[in-house]
Amino acid sequence: MALLDPIVTSAFGVQRGVQRLVGDEGCTYRAGDVVLRQEADPVWANWLADLFSGIVGDGFRVAQPLPARSGGWMAPGGWYAWTFLEGRHARGQDLPTVAPAISAFHAALADRPWPSYFRREESPFTRADRAAWGPVPTLGWRSRSSTGTSTPTTSWSPRDCRRPLLI
Repeated sequence: MALLDPIVTSAFGVQRGVQRLVGDEGCTYRAGDVVLRQEADPVWANWLADLFSGIVGDGFRVAQPLPARSGGWMAPGGWYAWTFLEGRHARGQDLPTVAPAISAFHAALADRPWPSYFRREESPFTRADRAAWGPVPTLGWRSRSSTGTSTPTTSWSPRDCRRPLLI
């Protein structure tokens, strides 16, 4: 029995054996240098693929989306393909060596538009995306007003924090 429907692998021209990757809710597979992932939100997944396909990795590397044979990023069933990057997640002690890559990645994304549809949904992921891409009222709270609501004292954006990293 195949781990993954042959329709998915053929949609991206995958010829090699498929193995399930650990974690990630069991919806991510690797076949050689290709990672196949089923996404629940095609709007977000297409935006992410468009974003990463246009990033020039000068001083950092990111996985690149791979188009489906039918055109576009998505194959039937909400499947997307990305290049596999060998490596491991950085840890705290890696900061001195990865800080330049973090800065370069931030610079590559700094002028990219933030999609307005993120404002329509509330989840930990959309709140994190708003914090990374645009103004969020989070730095402090005024005491409760006569209506019983709290209001933020300030608004900020990560773009306001462009300072060199001190290591």
